Amino acid sequence: MINGLGGIDVGGLAIDEEYPFDVTYTFNGDYRLPVDGQTVNRINHDIEHSIEDFNDLSVSLWLEYPRDQYILNAADAELKTVSTESPVQLSSFDIFPNPTSDEFQVSLELKEALDCSLMLYSSDGKAALPVFNGTLTAGTHQIGAVVRDLAAGTYFLHLRSAAGLRIQTVQINR
Repeated sequence: MINGLGGIDVGGLAIDEEYPFDVTYTFNGDYRLPVDGQTVNRINHDIEHSIEDFNDLSVSLWLEYPRDQYILNAADAELKTVSTESPVQLSSFDIFPNPTSDEFQVSLELKEALDCSLMLYSSDGKAALPVFNGTLTAGTHQIGAVVRDLAAGTYFLHLRSAAGLRIQTVQINR
């Protein structure tokens, strides 16, 4: 589980929708072959990697139930080597305050203009609140959402554009 070394939380997926996930990973630093599996010799992914031949990589994806790690589905994925440019034109995508009770702000920093939508989904995959739909210019944006009429619980904010889908968790407390 390389992306964040803990996988990607895909909770809040809507039924019968296709989701193109960006599972981009950057191999930092220089190559080093660890001597053995001792803790002191393990690869620090922040500053080094152990990939000898980038042409000999493969990717496997799986969905597992978080409570008991039961595998729901698994498949091999297509591996593409891309440039250092992010496929989604975001420098940042943050939510604050989180958790919240009445409202929250979405902070987006864009490298270029982006046609996008922001939709808040409940944990059962139902659309709960449209937050934004339109074009944002390059730069920093603050978009507010009032959630005081929504039930307490875990929600998922989907940022959808032609470049892909990004999801952030939003916790609403009462």
